[in-house]
Amino acid sequence: MPSTRKFPRRFPWLAIAMVAVFAFSAGLRFWQLSRFNTLVFDEVYYAKFANNYLTQTQFFNAHPPLSQYIIAIAMWLGGHMPIDRDIVNGLTGSLHSPWSYRWLNALTGSFVPLVVGGIAYQLSDRRSYAVIAAIFAAADGLFLVESRYALNNIYLVILGLLGHWFLLIALKAPKKKRYLWLTLAGIGFGASAAIKWNGLGFLLGAYLLWIVGWVVKRIREQGVGSREQRTGRDKG
Repeated sequence: MPSTRKFPRRFPWLAIAMVAVFAFSAGLRFWQLSRFNTLVFDEVYYAKFANNYLTQTQFFNAHPPLSQYIIAIAMWLGGHMPIDRDIVNGLTGSLHSPWSYRWLNALTGSFVPLVVGGIAYQLSDRRSYAVIAAIFAAADGLFLVESRYALNNIYLVILGLLGHWFLLIALKAPKKKRYLWLTLAGIGFGASAAIKWNGLGFLLGAYLLWIVGWVVKRIREQGVGSREQRTGRDKG
């Protein structure tokens, strides 16, 4: 008589671990986000530029505008949120709370560890490696600072990393789905360059890895062909 016992499903500890890492990452980034009611470091540029886009004020911008568009959207949305509305300043050119021009950076930075974990998993096929990489990214000091202020580098990083993640998925995906993932990778690389010009470095890195992989493959194929020819001559 055939057994009717059902095998238990694999415990989704990877998903639970990633949720925990995200919660830890978000906690670090959102904790006392409005503590410094001023413009910090390059917020004097990017937060002001974002406000200029909101107020349609003409100005010169040496960088591509995507990050300032994102911060401007965050400022508009943040102005409608009931959070720290009593803490405001006019340093951007209009009255805004620090929360309004920082919260989306904090949220975006909270997702960076998940993307890093996804890349680690694609490279290693090891769930433990993915979790370890995500934890390191969540606790990284540079990522933490870039996520807590209205700066543009966190958008450059996450979009470039998404490009690499989607590219790795495309390499393992069935042919029918490969073009979708390659398209998403291209969007990620393009959007990263639309943050700052050096975002093109992510695309350049992908091309360099592709070239190195192609060269290694050709060398191996030539080595196998040479051994087969020598084996054939020896048998002859």
